[in-house]
Amino acid sequence: MKNLNRTMLALVMVLLGNISWAQNTCGNAATPPTITTGGVVPPGNLEMQGVEYVAGDAVRVQLLTDGCTQLQSVQIGSTTLTPAVSHSGTLPQYYWYSSIDTQNNASGHGYLLWVGFPQVSDGSTDQITLTVVRTAGTGTASYSFPLVHVSSIQAANTDSAIGISGVEIHNLFAKGLHDYYANPKNSLSGKTRIDYEPQSLDARIDSTGIWLSFRLKAETTCKPVISVNGTFVIDTNTPGNVGLSVRWVNPPTAHIETTWCIEAGQILHDITLGLLGPDTSDRAENRLTALIMNALPDTSAVNLFLDGTTNQTNQLLVNVKLPAPSVEIDVPYSAFDVARTPTRFPPGQVIALIANGLGMSDYIAGESPSPTSVLQSGPNGVPENSATTLSNEYTVLRTAPLIDPFAAVGQLLARYPARFITPVTQVSDFRYTKGCKLTVPSGQNAFAGPPEILFGVNDTTADAQRLRTYDATGYKLRILFGLAGGACAEYTPQMVNQP
Repeated sequence: MKNLNRTMLALVMVLLGNISWAQNTCGNAATPPTITTGGVVPPGNLEMQGVEYVAGDAVRVQLLTDGCTQLQSVQIGSTTLTPAVSHSGTLPQYYWYSSIDTQNNASGHGYLLWVGFPQVSDGSTDQITLTVVRTAGTGTASYSFPLVHVSSIQAANTDSAIGISGVEIHNLFAKGLHDYYANPKNSLSGKTRIDYEPQSLDARIDSTGIWLSFRLKAETTCKPVISVNGTFVIDTNTPGNVGLSVRWVNPPTAHIETTWCIEAGQILHDITLGLLGPDTSDRAENRLTALIMNALPDTSAVNLFLDGTTNQTNQLLVNVKLPAPSVEIDVPYSAFDVARTPTRFPPGQVIALIANGLGMSDYIAGESPSPTSVLQSGPNGVPENSATTLSNEYTVLRTAPLIDPFAAVGQLLARYPARFITPVTQVSDFRYTKGCKLTVPSGQNAFAGPPEILFGVNDTTADAQRLRTYDATGYKLRILFGLAGGACAEYTPQMVNQP
């Protein structure tokens, strides 16, 4: 029906184009036209202090003018359309408009337009300018507004999802178990030494929960191997507990792999079901739960707004229902090397950032390249391999400097364009952490230009280009208006890759 309506509008426009507008019966040919009202017609948009955030491939605009005016042109970014040429390009790079006059008399005109453009959702901004000309005159008037291309628009109190990748979960346990067993008192059960086997760690996420398994070896005569297995999920605001909590679907249990060892039964008894301590108050379930809770993101500022969790393959989503309108954009996997316009915002606007998605795939450092040696990074990124990397930690190799050497590889970044930096040594890059706050630069002048932010990722240009050939899609970023969390961490770049 929407396409049919657009077709009918286009036909009406063609018919109107055949009418001669040479006569000015209003007596105002010598004066410029007046636009009394202009605006985007809902739905499908969110207006914030004159900036229009639009999801989709078209927007409906209404102009009310005084009498004896004609529509002269529609400009979409760098593309200009006219009544004589109302479309440009080929799909998917297609621009078009259609218009009807809902009033059309000597006292005024009511132009209702559909303006169409390529459907993108990366937060890029186009300036839309509609120009009318006086009938039988030369004077013109324009209505213009910035249009930001987004993937979706959400009202206040709609769920946003904080993403935690499977790589983060794996590294959480890699570090936690390493640190625990590095303490000599934790590697003894009675008089028996217990060795943790780092390469046995398997921590992963699927739709049923987070799966965990690892092995320990008892340093006795026959060295029995004992494996620990368990599955858990993360709950929110359960009775008697505010915030995130761990619920074991399959509580961690110990199994003897070397069943022929006559000592194994006694060893298993010594370390109990808990495996990590000699008394039941020190069971593996308690120890592992504490390890998980210490590593989960701090949600204390938004505990009242937590709204459950969702398990996906290689990703945990923590849902929050926040009291602020928002838009979502698809940030490409760009180390600020992909040419696109930044995202426009009202000057001085406070925004909070929440992101998810598995936007980067790369080979795990130290493993032979194969389909099974690929990791997927979320918006928090993944560590760069270094001399301090644990043997079973998931990291990636880089041979050139990252944009931000103190941030993770693939971590989401926000950049204020260089023209906002005076002097140029001031901060312009900000690291994403869940719910962190940015304040959009305020003020506008000929030097600074409009207030805007460009979103990208922390990587080298060469690696970002390489990974895009592997279908690195980037991240889904929810931008919440007027919601202030903790400030996003700042970094002063070395003025490379500046827009």
